[in-house]
Parts: sequence; structure tokens; C-alpha cells
Amino acid sequence: MPFPTGWPPPIPTNMYSLRFAATGTTTANFTDNAFLFVHPNGSGGQAWSQGLRIVATTADIEFSFDGQNVHGRVPAGNEYFYFDRHEGGISVRGSGGNGAFEIEAW
Repeated sequence: MPFPTGWPPPIPTNMYSLRFAATGTTTANFTDNAFLFVHPNGSGGQAWSQGLRIVATTADIEFSFDGQNVHGRVPAGNEYFYFDRHEGGISVRGSGGNGAFEIEAW
């Protein structure tokens, strides 16, 4: 079946949907990799996650939802999924060294 006219589909206007993905390398502090979730329609409006995927590719990472307190750790080589987790942003830092990470939020 071919894609319908108007592909890609429109972004909802009556809700704050989220389509977020980031990759990078951690540092020793949360401020270097802090991400605010914004509405994908370009308005810059706040958006909140429904689910998160956090991957520590090469070293352990810590993540925070307020940029100050550690809310969790992901060991190297692991990925954690959170469903029904409504957060407005996330920040990550290395715990024991710099490491690559991946974050997805929807």
C-alpha cells in the first residue's frame, strides 16, 4: 500500500507529542549532556515523555531528570526501558569514565 498523500503524517496540535533521540559521549557532569524535551512542531513548547530508552554503549552512565540528583545508572553494554515515565528532560554523565550513550524518548 503506498503512503497516503501528505506524508509524513502531521504532528498533533492538541497534545504535546515527543520524538526525541540523542547520542554522544559522557563527561563527568550532567550539564554537558542535558536535554530538554520540546514539541516537534518547532514551537519550542515543553513536551513530556511517555517512554524512554537509555543505552550505555561503552561505559557505565548515570542519568538525572533534574540535572542534579542521580535517578538511575545503566551499566556498560546495557539498555534500560521506562514506560509510562513522564519526564520533561534528561541529562547523563559518566560514572567511572567517558562513554558513549544513546537516548530515545517518545
